[in-house]
Amino acid sequence: MIRNNHQKFTMAVALITSAAFLSACGKTEVASNANQTVAKTVSVTTAKAETRPIAGYLEATGSISADDSSAVAPQVSGQVLTTPVDVGAFVRQGDVLVQLNPRDAQLRLDQARSGEMQALAGLKQAQARVGLSEGGTFDPNNVPEVLAAFQAYEAAQSQVQNALANVENLEAQARLAEDTARRYGNLLKTGDASQLLYNQHRTQAAAARKQVDAAKASVNSLRSQANASKRQYEAAINTAKQSNQGVYSAQASYDNAKTQVAIAEKALADTAIRAPFSGFISERLVAAGEYVTTSSKLVTLVKTNPIRMILQIPETDTAKVSVGVGVSISTAAYPGRQFAGRITAINPSLDQQSRAVSIEASIDNDENLLKPNMFATGRILQSGTVSGVFIPKVAVQSNTSTDSKRVFVIVDGKARIVVVQTGIEEADHIQITSGLDGTETVAVSGFNELFDGVPVAVTAQ
Repeated sequence: MIRNNHQKFTMAVALITSAAFLSACGKTEVASNANQTVAKTVSVTTAKAETRPIAGYLEATGSISADDSSAVAPQVSGQVLTTPVDVGAFVRQGDVLVQLNPRDAQLRLDQARSGEMQALAGLKQAQARVGLSEGGTFDPNNVPEVLAAFQAYEAAQSQVQNALANVENLEAQARLAEDTARRYGNLLKTGDASQLLYNQHRTQAAAARKQVDAAKASVNSLRSQANASKRQYEAAINTAKQSNQGVYSAQASYDNAKTQVAIAEKALADTAIRAPFSGFISERLVAAGEYVTTSSKLVTLVKTNPIRMILQIPETDTAKVSVGVGVSISTAAYPGRQFAGRITAINPSLDQQSRAVSIEASIDNDENLLKPNMFATGRILQSGTVSGVFIPKVAVQSNTSTDSKRVFVIVDGKARIVVVQTGIEEADHIQITSGLDGTETVAVSGFNELFDGVPVAVTAQ
């Protein structure tokens, strides 16, 4: 609520509470002084109330909650081995909260690593069969069987070429022998050559022709062998390509084995359940020896720095707040202590019953003094300034029986009790939000002897 919006209400509270104080104190004081004809004058020192400009603010109440809360569960099942943390312990992100027995996970990891080694050996064998080096590119001609078949094919082709050259040479010799035989046949007809000489050259020509025919037959045979070698070479290439598919299969098996190792390594690491963020342990629900599953809740971790405060402000004040505006809060646990923060979120909807809007603020909590579920009062800073009444802190006395605060105002030489409400503190002064208007003189000493209506003598001011 805005302070000046509730001035009438707080003044009414002050008057009612003052009346209660006057009644309670009056009875006691009258009884204690009933036999005295003249009340004793009490010496006091006093101070003047003063008015100061202060930053405007909206005041609202709310509760403190953890900035984040996690019911930590394991990612793997297992038996709890140790629980190194307990309720109230502060842990940092990554600290071990619960340790499960890692034996089974370690065995599965060892098994996965063995499978990885076997898969790697199979991959290397498959690569060797096709002449593939690590990181190299497949070339079927580098496969030993293909290389041997290719060399055999080249040798067969070379033999065919040599045989063809031999046929040409023999063909030339045969033609020469046949020409010689024909010439001697003509000479025989003219009587210039004998029958015997002609017969010799004719026999030589026939023999030369037979050699040519034999050489041609050899060429045909060698060509058949070369064609067979070519088919063997092509078959070797196809076999090598099929073997290369085996490399792909072996590579896939190796990749899968590596994945299984990674999964097993993670499962082993997951036996140590670690804090997802820094914070305090608010619950520990397991002990050593218990068996837990992935649905088991092990510990509750709360993040308290920064810490959140949820404030409720009336509908009429919603236009006066925005994300990023400064907030200061106070709690009964730490009277006089202010904790600073900023608004981080504003609920877009109003509560149907209260017509109030919820505001979330992030509050610095470096000392971890603020705890979740504490009740607190928040002040949302506003632009501009307002006037505030201030008096020395020592002038404010607390009454535990009525859970209120009072001051002794000096009026016409007498002390008068006034119930007040306090606000912000500035050095050794405190703001009075209700009960005083800034023109009063208040007592700052002699409280043990003061009561409502007692005469006072001001010794210093």
